[in-house]
Order: sequence, then structure tokens, then C-alpha cells
Amino acid sequence: MALEFFREQKIPFWEMKNANALIGNAANSNSKFCLTKAAEVYLVYLPEGGHAELDLSGGSGTFTVQWFNPREGGELRPATPAGIRGGGAHTLIAPDQNDWLALVRKP
Repeated sequence: MALEFFREQKIPFWEMKNANALIGNAANSNSKFCLTKAAEVYLVYLPEGGHAELDLSGGSGTFTVQWFNPREGGELRPATPAGIRGGGAHTLIAPDQNDWLALVRKP
């Protein structure tokens, strides 16, 4: 299912790097994860739902935010808010306490 997601969403995973520090996980614990192609696309994985503060201070302009359910697959779900601006930090809140993947990217 992961490969299908990367293909369908045109995620440039080969150009992305670990950026756990951008979500407050500089110690790289198993609590939450961030993969990024800086200032273009961010994947934030929350294994137990909850929230993460994503630092977009290195990016500018508007980013879309959508949620992917890795347990069921399917369509992306719009986040609230559906758009955020670079230049600062933004809180991403998972739809529930299960695992979720936030897709944050330039439109």
C-alpha cells in the first residue's frame, strides 16, 4: 500500500530526507516521523494519532494539508485547515488516535 501511495501522490521519496527535528523529534524516537523535500513536500507520520507541530519556517507560500489513512488506503482526506502558510510553525492534528500520515505540499 505504501508504494501505491507514493506513486499515486507523485511523492519524490528518492529526493527526500529525514526531518524529524521539524516536528519536535530531534532525538528520533518512535513517537512521530517527518520526511521532506524541503520547502516542497512534507510527510508527517503519527503512529498513534495526536498532533505534531510542523516547522515550516524554511518554506514560503501556501501548502495544502491532507491526511492519508495507512490502515485502509483510499482517498486523501482534507485537513482543517486545508491550507497553511510557510514561514512559521503549524499544528497538524490527526483525525483520531490511530496512525495517520499528513501530506503537506505546495499545490
